[in-house]
Amino acid sequence: QAEDGIRDIPKATKRAVIARDLKGEKFDSKKHHIDHIWPHSRGGSHTSDNLRVIPKKKNLQKGAKRPGLRDMF
Repeated sequence: QAEDGIRDIPKATKRAVIARDLKGEKFDSKKHHIDHIWPHSRGGSHTSDNLRVIPKKKNLQKGAKRPGLRDMF
């Protein structure tokens, strides 16, 4: 469920989001998820402005809810 749509994100976009958000830290799939700010299941895009790297635990807790104001920043 948490991986829905992730395979469809272009590799270059994934690399750019990881570089931007982790600032040199290595992406670890055990700790990190690439998250859609506006959920893909609700029409969110696979573009870097709608993607971010967040802790895996946080992503699994939030599900496919629309983002709140505090989630946008």
